[in-house]
Amino acid sequence: MGLRKSRVFFIEFGIGFGGSVVSLSELIKGFEKLDVVIPTVLTFQESHVIEGLFSDQVKLLNHNRLFSYRRKSDFSQWVDSKAFLSTFKSSLLKIYAFLDTVHDYYLSVLLAILFKSNKAEIVHLNNGYQKPAIRAARWLNLPCFVHMRGFPIHKEGEERRFASKFNSYVSGCIGISDAVSKATIEAGADPVKMVTIFNPLDIELYQSSMKMRSVIRDQYQLNDEQLVFGIFGRVTTWKGQLEFLQAVEKIIDRCPNMVAMIIGDSSDTGDTDYHEKVYQLVDKLSLKCRVILTGYQNQVYNYYAAVDVVLHNSTEPEPFGRVVIEGMAANNVIIAMDEGGPKEILSHEEDGILVEPRNTERLAEALEMVYKNPALREKLSAAALRKVSSEYPNDAIANKVYEFYERRGAW
Repeated sequence: MGLRKSRVFFIEFGIGFGGSVVSLSELIKGFEKLDVVIPTVLTFQESHVIEGLFSDQVKLLNHNRLFSYRRKSDFSQWVDSKAFLSTFKSSLLKIYAFLDTVHDYYLSVLLAILFKSNKAEIVHLNNGYQKPAIRAARWLNLPCFVHMRGFPIHKEGEERRFASKFNSYVSGCIGISDAVSKATIEAGADPVKMVTIFNPLDIELYQSSMKMRSVIRDQYQLNDEQLVFGIFGRVTTWKGQLEFLQAVEKIIDRCPNMVAMIIGDSSDTGDTDYHEKVYQLVDKLSLKCRVILTGYQNQVYNYYAAVDVVLHNSTEPEPFGRVVIEGMAANNVIIAMDEGGPKEILSHEEDGILVEPRNTERLAEALEMVYKNPALREKLSAAALRKVSSEYPNDAIANKVYEFYERRGAW
């Protein structure tokens, strides 16, 4: 007897490209392999941002949010720029908050209509507790699952109120690492309804991209003797690109074939000042001939094939660290910070290198050690590929999510 096939309505509330929407697409690929879900996906992003992420089997809906964290920030900055308005800033922000609340209820009505018209049986929120969707699911008495892809954000003094007020309306909550699950429980989530399930990956995609190694390296005039250390992700303060360059600068003279590659741009973060600082540091340190800035790449998996070592250098604890498993799947050596999700993924000096966070000296030492030890690189990359192939395939992760639906009484 086959598994029960259910109509699941996924909602991606993010407004920019990132690991959240990529992980959702991988989860749905896993469900498609199992043939257990009829998926509908609602996003609040422009269609070109997610182009190619979902198959033709997925019913893809799009909606433009009138209010978002980015627009609130833009509005606040606009008020600050107008001297005659700055006196009324507090009142204007209160008006904005009121309109945002009204818009939340409008979204709830819209979502309830969409759930009904698409015959949804399960609502799956892809990135955290989103009031409009939880409210709409409650109106229709639909099981609602929350995917926590980041640490809970709450105001000081409201730790226990954040998630606890949603407990009776949420069927289950998925943390993408034990660190995220623990933080969500501390924010008031019901531990009985909480489970940790790591993010999924299409292993074959990253393995098949290896044929693009020479193509990408030729594009940047890289020869076979050069060892490329890549840092992937949005160029924003907490991703640590500046600290990476500072570490590279300490050892570059002792590592003649070392090349640093930064893959990404400031995209939706609005952190353009930080992006500019990265460019300025490259010029200041005279690293231009040894640093490659690729900008945003929509087929980023090809760039994992082009590099030899992947660095994950977040300056704050990372909820999961998707870059880590992507690099593992592409036969790279992984250097990551010894906290958050990466600490749960990697075993130090067995399938990766873990470094004391926010310590540029230790990071430089790790980079140099990996550069000068080809036997260690071979050992780590082989072990990393074995682990990721065993523990992170998208169908295996999708099966865990499906079983969680079942355990939590989705049907």
